[in-house]
Amino acid sequence: MENETPFDLEEAIRNWLNSLLQSSRLRAEELEELESHLRDSVGVLQKRGLSEEEAWIIAQRRLGHRETLKTEVAKASSPAKVRTRA
Repeated sequence: MENETPFDLEEAIRNWLNSLLQSSRLRAEELEELESHLRDSVGVLQKRGLSEEEAWIIAQRRLGHRETLKTEVAKASSPAKVRTRA
């Protein structure tokens, strides 16, 4: 029988954030916002009866793949184009 280690949500979130830090150029406030959305989603799913690990898996998938996240955050946080007078 295998000795299975219990799921640790905090460790999973730390690993997820570290992965984003290494593979993207997201700013700290963008990472904080993504983490907040992720935690909120996990909480909602747990209230619906899912285990912490199940909620994490689904919440992470719903938030999106790293490349998608980078693109979406870039769109949302890019400054409006300023028109210059000629």
